[in-house]
Amino acid sequence: MKALLGDVAGARQALGQRPSSADPRLNTLTEAVLQLRAGDLEGARTRLGRFDAKQLAGTFGALGRALEGFCVAQLSGELRHVDRVALYGETGSGELASAWPELVAFVERAPPA
Repeated sequence: MKALLGDVAGARQALGQRPSSADPRLNTLTEAVLQLRAGDLEGARTRLGRFDAKQLAGTFGALGRALEGFCVAQLSGELRHVDRVALYGETGSGELASAWPELVAFVERAPPA
């Protein structure tokens, strides 16, 4: 969550403190978010295309797919479908919109899944 909200230092610290038993797929997702926040679209897209990132389910899986679509849109202009219901659930885009408006704008203009 810290990475999504733009707290790069906090996210890096949290990654370093995660127990070895933690789900490595979430580390992959967090690293991809950090790459995106740093402007490394190609690196993030590659990371999000990895097998472990593709195995995420639920909200995290929807986030990974939305982020991959965001990368593709930024790199090529192609808009991929985004499952807004899976991504936002019942809460909507509120906090994310204030922290990362470009991502939310992409999600809103992407075709619904």
